[in-house]
Amino acid sequence: MCKNSAFLASTVSQVSLALNTDPLRQLASLDGIAEASDKISVRLRKGKRVTPAQVRSLCAQLWSVRMRGVQEYGRDSEIMNALEKQAELLERVCNALKERWVYREWISSKASSILSGILIIPVFLALPVVVSMGCPGLLCVTLAGGYLGCLAACSLWAKDPVGLFWTVYSFIPLYILRNM
Repeated sequence: MCKNSAFLASTVSQVSLALNTDPLRQLASLDGIAEASDKISVRLRKGKRVTPAQVRSLCAQLWSVRMRGVQEYGRDSEIMNALEKQAELLERVCNALKERWVYREWISSKASSILSGILIIPVFLALPVVVSMGCPGLLCVTLAGGYLGCLAACSLWAKDPVGLFWTVYSFIPLYILRNM
């Protein structure tokens, strides 16, 4: 599903319009949900931030209405199928919002600790070797700092707190080596 705000806004407004059509209009409990989806659609069109929790709340309300309506209309009725389709559209919007960088969780795992060690330790093992071979120390420290800066940027993009900590912390020995 496309992630841009215009497409997400049109999808949410499509859900809102569908909730106001004839088969679904007879359910009185959908009025508040339709108004809330209109508000979310307007916020998306204006470029304001909408959280996945807001969309998930609408989705949960739709499922609640659907579960109550199954007893009255039956599981395979046109109204229930339409509600299910709208809930699935909202779920897709919620998943698209979750994929954005702002809403991704900061993930820390054993793999990120190992990866940080694999990527950082060789820099400090190779640095004395390169300096002893006659390369200027400032140049080596600058190159190592650039490499660690790229690792820090990648860790920030991946929302990896362990990798970010170790790459930023690794600048301290570089600073000490630069002043020697």
